[in-house]
Amino acid sequence: AETTLGDLRRKGVSPLPSLNEIVNKPSSPFDVPWSADLILQGQSQSLESFHEQRQCIKIFESKLSSYVSAESRDVKNFIISGGPGTGKTTAEQIMLLIVMTAGLV
Repeated sequence: AETTLGDLRRKGVSPLPSLNEIVNKPSSPFDVPWSADLILQGQSQSLESFHEQRQCIKIFESKLSSYVSAESRDVKNFIISGGPGTGKTTAEQIMLLIVMTAGLV
């Protein structure tokens, strides 16, 4: 968790949950104290990239919600593709924080 938070902070991603919010997991996966909706556009990030990243995270959150609530027997895989430097790793690190803050890791 510390490494992921450090990487995202160095990239200028904000706001992020505190290490305490990640370590002290909620009693329910639906009681997450932090939301990726709060993340602001990066200084060097284009508006198009920011919107794509936000859409990618929304799709992930929807799939995660289906998985956690057992709405569906099968939750299909989620694949992110793109060229170098397009934000795939950053989006995946944000998704990892979502899962960790929900107490699922």
